[in-house]
This record gives sequence, C-alpha cells and structure tokens, in this order.
Amino acid sequence: MKKFFSAFIILVLSISLFACSAKTTYTKEFTYLPSYSGMQLSSFTPATKKTPLATARYTIKDTTNNTVYQNYESILKKNKWTITNGQKYFSISAKKDAHLTNILIQPSGKNVLLVVISK
Repeated sequence: MKKFFSAFIILVLSISLFACSAKTTYTKEFTYLPSYSGMQLSSFTPATKKTPLATARYTIKDTTNNTVYQNYESILKKNKWTITNGQKYFSISAKKDAHLTNILIQPSGKNVLLVVISK
C-alpha cells in the first residue's frame, strides 16, 4: 500500500510540474499575441503610419472554426486578454494593455483561415 501511495504522489507531482511548465508561444508577427497551435502564415502586412494596424493571414489545417474559436478564446483568457466582442465561431475581439486584436475565423474545407488584425 505504501508503494502504491508513493507512486501515486510521484505521478501527481510529475503531472503538476509538466502542466505548470507549459509555456505560451507567441506569433512572430505579433510578439504580444499568443499563437494557436498549427498556425501557418500565409501573408503579413505590417503597420505603417498610414495604416496603423498590421494584418496577418494564417491557415490551420484539419480543424473546424468551432474548435479554433473555443480553443483560441481560452488561450487568450488564460493569457489575461479581455474578450471585448465576438461572434461565436466566427470572430474574437480582445484587448490587453495597449494592444487590440480582431481575429476573424473562416472555415475553408477541412481547414480554417484566420485573419488577425492587431496593434
């Protein structure tokens, strides 16, 4: 019984340490914005004086807009972003500090297209 209890405690501690060490990754284009697993950049237009918002287009393969919406909203909340608006499964608007972002989520066959507009 003692061996079982010890093994159980070690397992729980190992899982806890792994969960706590999971790091948030950020997009290369928006270094303050958490990335979504599997995002592949299609195009990027940086902000300019004339156009103060940068725009990036991404593809996420083999998923649905419902899944991406739910998971990305959760990622943002976990990283202390405030969801300011959104149309369930199609868009998320969020802010954190001086940063604002609008994420448009569009199904495309077996993939999802993301358009991120942010500053």
